[in-house]
Amino acid sequence: MLSKSTEEYDRGAKFGCYQTLPSFQEYLLLSQDMHYASVYHRESADTWRITNVVEGMIDLQSIGCQISLADIYEDIIFELDEVD
Repeated sequence: MLSKSTEEYDRGAKFGCYQTLPSFQEYLLLSQDMHYASVYHRESADTWRITNVVEGMIDLQSIGCQISLADIYEDIIFELDEVD
């Protein structure tokens, strides 16, 4: 899960280091504040495709798996969702 304090690093320098690993094919980042996922998928040595998901299915091509965003966030209540 991405936190406000690490999101820039996770999307930037950390991901840059991961990209140097030939075996590294996919990177999934999940928001901790809302239903939101970013999936980075390697298409070639220097090309990555990003897919942002706000509803529906997340397709993890590297492991041949799909999972719904709703299942990932099941039973999670965000502060913005709370009613006073």
